Amino acid sequence: MAVRHVLREDLAELEDVLMQAFADDPHLEWLYPDHGAARRSWFRVALEAGRRRGHTYRSTDGTGVAIWSPPGVNSLSRADGVALYEQMAESHGAAGTARLDTIAAARSTLHPTEPHFYLLTLGAATPGRGTGAELIAPVLRTCDEQAWPAYLESSSPRNVTFYERQGFVAVHEIVVDGGPPLLGMWRAPVR
Repeated sequence: MAVRHVLREDLAELEDVLMQAFADDPHLEWLYPDHGAARRSWFRVALEAGRRRGHTYRSTDGTGVAIWSPPGVNSLSRADGVALYEQMAESHGAAGTARLDTIAAARSTLHPTEPHFYLLTLGAATPGRGTGAELIAPVLRTCDEQAWPAYLESSSPRNVTFYERQGFVAVHEIVVDGGPPLLGMWRAPVR
């Protein structure tokens, strides 16, 4: 399978892929329990932000996508955050925006300060077929060639062994008040 950069015309298709890939994700179930517009908005904003940063890859067969931000670059802009909050407020009211605040606070306290590539989202519509490994391979090669570490937050325990096979190690648990924990994972460059 081959991978390529995400283009603007890919976004709607990839929103559907991510909706399918994360249909039963514990973290997103807590954050966006209705599987509706707010969850789709999260994927739309993340895909567009990743596309602008130039490190978002899709499988050529359209079954998966990986969204990265490079060292020193925030995954989402202030405008992206405003869009997410507005959609959450419209869909879930104050309870929904409180969940966004809770997760943002929990993640920010433990997010590494050392420059690194950050894997914001990785999703495959049909997991277990090697799509995920192929999708993250371009950035992991760059990390190894240029001596950059990589970081991610696994939202599902079932994904941890996959990330370990890619060289990531668990470094901390992110406790989310009222929600499921995330697992922060770090990958040192391989030389």
